[in-house]
Amino acid sequence: ALEQICQASMTVGAIMAVNTVPEEAIFRFGSEEQKKTLLAPLARGELLGGIAFTEAETGSDPEAIATIARKSGDGYVITGQKHFVALAPAADLVLVFTKREGKGLNAFVIDTSSPGYNVREPCETMGLRGLGTSVVYLDDLYVPQQNLLGEEGQGFEILLEAITLGRLGVAVEGIAVAQAALELSIDYAKQRKALGKPIARLPAIQWHLAEMASRIEAGRWLVYRTAFLRDQGSDIKYESSVAKLFASQIAVEVTRMAMQVHGSYGTMKTMEVERLYRDAKMTEIYVGISEIQRNL
Repeated sequence: ALEQICQASMTVGAIMAVNTVPEEAIFRFGSEEQKKTLLAPLARGELLGGIAFTEAETGSDPEAIATIARKSGDGYVITGQKHFVALAPAADLVLVFTKREGKGLNAFVIDTSSPGYNVREPCETMGLRGLGTSVVYLDDLYVPQQNLLGEEGQGFEILLEAITLGRLGVAVEGIAVAQAALELSIDYAKQRKALGKPIARLPAIQWHLAEMASRIEAGRWLVYRTAFLRDQGSDIKYESSVAKLFASQIAVEVTRMAMQVHGSYGTMKTMEVERLYRDAKMTEIYVGISEIQRNL
């Protein structure tokens, strides 16, 4: 379903994928009260969830997190900044990762209407512009004890789970945007004429289309296998990184070839393939850049 939705609109599909991350984290690590209160509304779309991990100096390194949660009475006071928070202006709750006063990380489910949760600066990204990616300031934000997800110090384990699911989602998005680019290219090649004949008859165009199709099929089966392993209850940390790396490369390569098929028209802002090219590049960056996947 996610692949089909992303073919029509990668932004809409990405919203669903982002929302799934806190939903899955609550399902696996949440208290019975958290599950009872939050899971059904998240699944029905009555609540929208996001995730806040990245900071100005963390990159993909959890040990570099500077946002801190200090014990205060029956809860915590959180101070720090989170960058590139998708759905920040629209989310009802956000899964926020902080360092502890002691060793390790904590994870919190935060109500975005809480005093001290402030969406400040929108991030003007090249693609996926509809995600509302922003910088969020956590200004002495008080969080009750019941908003702690999992146990004290269990944040790193929850983060790994969240990233694993997030990378699988990005892999699906990569295949979807590539498929959309292929279909646009086929339609365009049938309609566009050169010397009185559709360019679809030109060997160079046919080679592009064949190469695009073969790469998509290879990537799709890798992604489907990873999703199957997840359904079987397997640990897919390695597989999700491989799938994300491969599918994001396919997305960029296929949309680049789609631009070539479209020629000068493909560079125009009014052409859908131009947006797909920008969206595809985002799959190589967010939820861990390609270089990080190669290090795992």
